Amino acid sequence: MASFRGYGAIASYMQALSMEPHLLPALTSLGMALYRNGNLAQRAYERTLAINPTSTEALANIGAVFYEQGRINVAEAEFTGSD
Repeated sequence: MASFRGYGAIASYMQALSMEPHLLPALTSLGMALYRNGNLAQRAYERTLAINPTSTEALANIGAVFYEQGRINVAEAEFTGSD
């Protein structure tokens, strides 16, 4: 059952973004819903950061995605805000 709720949430975020592409809460929440698929989550967080580069939630979450992918140096840069 949880997976069906997850798909419903993803569909809802996608629908909201189709109407308002720069809706930051929907972008960040979409990334969290897609977390198990790191590439898709990463893209959602990158879209969020393109709109709001100082979003601490998106920075932390994309850092977690990079960490899970084994990209430790990239994750550390996101967590610390350094390049």
